[in-house]
Amino acid sequence: MEVHGIFIVELNKALRTPGCPICNIRDQASDRYFRFFLHENVNDVATRIILQGSLGFCKKHAWQCQEMEARDYQDGMKHGILYEWLLQTILKKIPEIKQNLLAPEEPQSRFWQKKKSGQNSSPLTRTRYCPVCVSENEAERLYLRLLINGLSDAKILTAYQAGDGLCLPHFIKAMNLEIEKEPLLMLCDLQMTRIKGLIPHLTSYVEKHDYQNQESYTEEELDSWIKAVQIMAGNKD
Repeated sequence: MEVHGIFIVELNKALRTPGCPICNIRDQASDRYFRFFLHENVNDVATRIILQGSLGFCKKHAWQCQEMEARDYQDGMKHGILYEWLLQTILKKIPEIKQNLLAPEEPQSRFWQKKKSGQNSSPLTRTRYCPVCVSENEAERLYLRLLINGLSDAKILTAYQAGDGLCLPHFIKAMNLEIEKEPLLMLCDLQMTRIKGLIPHLTSYVEKHDYQNQESYTEEELDSWIKAVQIMAGNKD
């Protein structure tokens, strides 16, 4: 199968999964990263160089990785290896921070000159982004562009219309892509259709909370407030 074909398969799978398809792609990207990291890359030199610069994973991804090892391995050895090394790395940098604190204060003008040039940055300043965030962002950009350009394909368009559509954060990212206007205009129409279809269910859901209203809630109404949060904020982590 061609590489492009593999991407289309992944996109179609995301479109058929509940929630924003690009949120689904993002979650798949982080999941793949963690599985490969825990299976192969805990002691990988290139990975450690990145993690040294990023000071490990960001808060969100650090706990996601921990949860995966606890769930899938029923153990924490790989995290023990990783964090023993990371904490040793941090420990070596703290004396340098102390040395900077004890150094004679410089004249204000020279201090700000050094700070502006980056010479006065802390030894614990992150020099790289969290690698899982990078992986997620790359997947988002790739598949968002693929989705928008693929709306001219009847199968992709049908799958998109049958699903939950883009969340607002990914819709905004789509509008900032440098691509042809035609598919973006189509996406605007699809987004408006989805929002217009949801609002009546929200309105009816709220109205039926009136004690004088004896009508039963429909399934669409019961789901409407949750779908509204998902559209505005994206899939729940």
